[in-house]
Amino acid sequence: MLGAITSLNLHGFLYFWAQSLPPILVWLGRWGGEGRARVATRVWATESVGLAGLLFVVFALAEMSGAQLGQASLDLVRPSGDRAGGTLLDLEIGLADQRMLFWILTLALVTRLPIVPLHFWLPAAHAASPTGLSILLVTGFAQTAAIGLLRFALPLFPDAAFEARTILALIGIVALGYASLVALVQKEMKRLMAYLSVGYAGFAMFGIATMNVQGLTGAVVQLLTHGLATAAIFVMIGALARRRGTTEVAAFGGLARPMPVCAAFFGLMVFSLMGFPLLGGFIGDLFVLLGSLDLSRELSVAALGAMGVAAAYLLWVQRRVFFGPVDEPANRGLIDLDGVERAVLVAIAIPILAIGTYPNPLLRRIEPAVLEILHQMGRG
Repeated sequence: MLGAITSLNLHGFLYFWAQSLPPILVWLGRWGGEGRARVATRVWATESVGLAGLLFVVFALAEMSGAQLGQASLDLVRPSGDRAGGTLLDLEIGLADQRMLFWILTLALVTRLPIVPLHFWLPAAHAASPTGLSILLVTGFAQTAAIGLLRFALPLFPDAAFEARTILALIGIVALGYASLVALVQKEMKRLMAYLSVGYAGFAMFGIATMNVQGLTGAVVQLLTHGLATAAIFVMIGALARRRGTTEVAAFGGLARPMPVCAAFFGLMVFSLMGFPLLGGFIGDLFVLLGSLDLSRELSVAALGAMGVAAAYLLWVQRRVFFGPVDEPANRGLIDLDGVERAVLVAIAIPILAIGTYPNPLLRRIEPAVLEILHQMGRG
């Protein structure tokens, strides 16, 4: 996944995208929970569709670059020492071809983001995955897809992308609203967090659709902070599963008494996901909403409403699991987080607090890249 995130060559991006799948399938198929074979097959089928779309775009652009540049170049940046060669950004692509390739590439990427209705594999995958794999899914898959949209889809097909931004924003809002509502009826914590991840991926898509500095910057920050906070919650869900053998919400209650440290970390991550001021989630949410005002005030209000539903349910889950009476006798003797679990959560909490209280060091690194993307699109 790191190879895909850092790749400046579309062929390299495709290669690393494909290579990241087999280890995940092996991990899920070998160490997953109930129904792991069925879930692994579902993940493979969905990823195959995305991979086919990426292959089509790679071959189409290779043919175009061969015809226009004299060589099949798939580089975004001219290699060092190559003064004569061209890059993908030098291609002249007609609007009709831009539309076709943009939508094929976007649909291929959002199978991994994932966006409704291509999200169906994620809740089942989280439910069957061990804790480590769930963390990898929320901190790697969505980020890889978003990087593909920002680095390749927008600069290579700028006219088609700008033309489609309202549709992309609507897709993001629908994904956010749908996932927030479906999360309301989930009784198992891993599935709940999976649907909330789908919703936050929709919010990131909404930020990307603004195609301005604030919105794109906010989308990148939001993906980072959401990945961190959700990973921390999966660490705690895994800790509860090891102690109680279940992740059903109804099996818990009043855990703040036997597990006060876990309750404190859980509350911190929930507030970050809600976009509470002075926490990392607030920065990304704020920038996306500021950027969205340039696109549509009505969509901004709709996004706020959907986020409110997700926030309310997160608070309800926190209250149901950690507060109230300890009704289950098995919960009274639960042991709080051990040293390793606390160290992992502290390592995650530090950047969330740092980004929320002093975001400038991060923003100074993101904004130049965003400005370069907009410049490549002819919008900067």
